[in-house]
Amino acid sequence: MRAGIETNTFRYVEGILHSYERYPRLISNRKEEIMHPYRETDSNIGGGSSGLISNETERMATKLVTDKRLMELERQFQAVNAALNRANEATRRIVELYYIKKPRLVTWEGVAQKVGYSSRQCRRIRDNFIEELAEELGLK
Repeated sequence: MRAGIETNTFRYVEGILHSYERYPRLISNRKEEIMHPYRETDSNIGGGSSGLISNETERMATKLVTDKRLMELERQFQAVNAALNRANEATRRIVELYYIKKPRLVTWEGVAQKVGYSSRQCRRIRDNFIEELAEELGLK
């Protein structure tokens, strides 16, 4: 176990951090999928009435509010934002250099050199940050 959490959980949270910059686009794309779904043409002319909500605006609002995938993307994005906002400057810089900044041009040695800590201390700081983020996400 790393940072007091299971290895799989640790890697899952790392994946969220690696994807952090893509979240606004992922959220926007999901909203577009919900608002403009693919519809097959209906060959059943004169069929019965549908059980769907007839008000298009109300139906879209309901779908946007109840979509589990969209809610999870927004929750993860907000959790990372909250964790980054709570983190001190050094922690934020370490996380940004190693996970968020694309393309990543530095190893842990490079991160350590830029922030003035040892690479081991940078990994400890990262471990603590990931543990806090896992707790924020309800994974711990």
